[in-house]
Amino acid sequence: MEKGERRTPAQIEWDRTVAFGLRLRGKTQTEIAAELGVSQQAVSRDLAAVQRDYERRHQEERDHLRAAELARLDVAEAAAWREWDRSREDAVETTSKLVQAGANAAGEGGTPRVETGETRKGRLGDPRYLEIVIRCDERRSKLLGLDAPTEIDLGRSWAEIAAAAVAELNEEAKGK
Repeated sequence: MEKGERRTPAQIEWDRTVAFGLRLRGKTQTEIAAELGVSQQAVSRDLAAVQRDYERRHQEERDHLRAAELARLDVAEAAAWREWDRSREDAVETTSKLVQAGANAAGEGGTPRVETGETRKGRLGDPRYLEIVIRCDERRSKLLGLDAPTEIDLGRSWAEIAAAAVAELNEEAKGK
């Protein structure tokens, strides 16, 4: 491409694709520029555009997957709440017995009939369903980034770790 000549949109797209492939193969921006016949600055802009496009496309994928996972959690949590409510309903026990209406003291004679009864027992609810609700809430918080980051104590500062790594490398270099 001649100096000062402008690239067409189709050429820019092609250059971006080629530049990205060459960069993945370890070529420098200067080497890519020479191969494409453009400036290093053009290569830099092209690679930045490819990176932005890649991040945008993958962000859309992540958003879609996150939304699907959140919907799945909503369904699971709603089912757990329904079962929790059901587990708190009174337990009903129905009894029936055959009796002789109008029978004498010995239970003889009379007309047989069935007497039924109902006993209700209150229940506290099954805590396993609340555990499911809590796990759904924890997972949702994690997906949405609502939890504060956890701090990991390595026992040493980063400076100490870096100094130890440098000392190790120096020892290796002396041994060679």
